Amino acid sequence: MKITINKPNDYARNLMRKCGYAAFEDPRTKENSFVRHLTSEFYPRFHAYADENDERLIVNLHLDQ
Repeated sequence: MKITINKPNDYARNLMRKCGYAAFEDPRTKENSFVRHLTSEFYPRFHAYADENDERLIVNLHLDQ
């Protein structure tokens, strides 16, 4: 699911943290993203990629099981 937000007043990292997500770097690809665990286990979790530019923030959100 892609969510588009007109340029927020805060950086993507801070906005995602306020929503309960933690920064995550994939150990294999070194790609940065954000995760929010649903339980104390590693899976299931919400996984989000944030892409920001001068005009908007695009969050690509999916569920890892």
